[in-house]
Amino acid sequence: MAAPAFAAVAKSSSAAAGAGVAVSTSAARAAAYARKAQAEFGRREYWSAWRDAGNALSLGSEDPAVQALKTQSWARAEAEEKVAASAAPIKAAAEHALPAPRTSAPTAGKAPLRARLGRPLAALGLALLLLALLIALIPKSSPKSRPRRDPGQGHIPASEIPHSAPLPRAGAVLGGRFILGTIKEETDGVCVYDGRDLSDDPMTIVRYPSVPGGLERARKAVDFKHPSAALLRGVFPCGVCVFAAYESLRGDSLRKTLERLPERRYSPEQALRLLKNLCEALDAAHALGLCHGPLAPGEIIIGPSQVKMRGFGLWPVAALAYAAPEFSPERGDSTPSSDLFSLAACLYEMLTGKTAFFESRGPAGSALFAPPSQKVPELGPAMDEFFAKALAAEPEKRFSSAADLFAAFSRLVVSKPASGKDGKKS
Repeated sequence: MAAPAFAAVAKSSSAAAGAGVAVSTSAARAAAYARKAQAEFGRREYWSAWRDAGNALSLGSEDPAVQALKTQSWARAEAEEKVAASAAPIKAAAEHALPAPRTSAPTAGKAPLRARLGRPLAALGLALLLLALLIALIPKSSPKSRPRRDPGQGHIPASEIPHSAPLPRAGAVLGGRFILGTIKEETDGVCVYDGRDLSDDPMTIVRYPSVPGGLERARKAVDFKHPSAALLRGVFPCGVCVFAAYESLRGDSLRKTLERLPERRYSPEQALRLLKNLCEALDAAHALGLCHGPLAPGEIIIGPSQVKMRGFGLWPVAALAYAAPEFSPERGDSTPSSDLFSLAACLYEMLTGKTAFFESRGPAGSALFAPPSQKVPELGPAMDEFFAKALAAEPEKRFSSAADLFAAFSRLVVSKPASGKDGKKS
């Protein structure tokens, strides 16, 4: 959009308010709007437009990036107004120093060269001075992030999540203990780095978006040991992000593993082996009073000989699609029952290759999902009954523990009639 037109929109209070409500619904769009505003208004004296843009963006939004833009725009406007105020005496002094225009014609028929060129040169010098001061006040815009593939419906790439502080680069030392390496993977709103500690032991460092109370909950999980839980060594805040340093993790996430399978799903027997490890880890954590929070396939790591879950107390944006109906992202109030709901949601995707459509909500906020046999008929009605309990909207109707959930699923898989060579059930 051209600068005059953009300024006109920003200076109109009603248009600015409408634009602010529209863009403040998405933090990513708000950040993009901020960069556009900096590019358009950066080298022009649109003080009121800067202020209007900041106020408009802050309407209806509590996002840190939006509030930071408002603060920046007000500070920018005040700074530029001070520059104009400080330049006023210089301009007045320059005008006072110039000779007054002559009332009578000069004897040579032409005005002296100084009289003809003095005012234009003074105005040019003043303009250059103002331009230099304005350029010094303009913050340098950050380089555009590389475009990333959206890993799935409703998922937000980590590159689009706004940050209120510069992110540390490769080689930075976190917490005085861990050295950040290069990016290994970026998906589902988290960024995975290679890393090492000061003794050169390999580490896996994951960048999560900050969630309410997540830092405190994650710190309680530091040094929680279980063969199927990634060992967390430390967590460190950075702006609106949190860095978590884990033991070196080998393997790929459940999401990437499913994407490589021909039908993008496991058989019940294969899923049973994975579920056993995950249920044991959750039972051990719940016994210590630790809750994971929304669990997504991206946080389940399948290695050569083991399965591990990570992200206790922290979760990517994509994990909210697997959250229980009673879970509140604003409060971050995870419970053992909500953990089991998320685990069952991951199991549903293991067996069907599809999400359970938790974005559909009933009149009371209950999660709606299609019975798995509608997507994979061979799963049968017994599997539908299992998930009707595992994904019940009311916590008291679900399984009481991870051990109970695994036992029910195990009985279901083991008791499933085997097929003979002729294709008939034996």
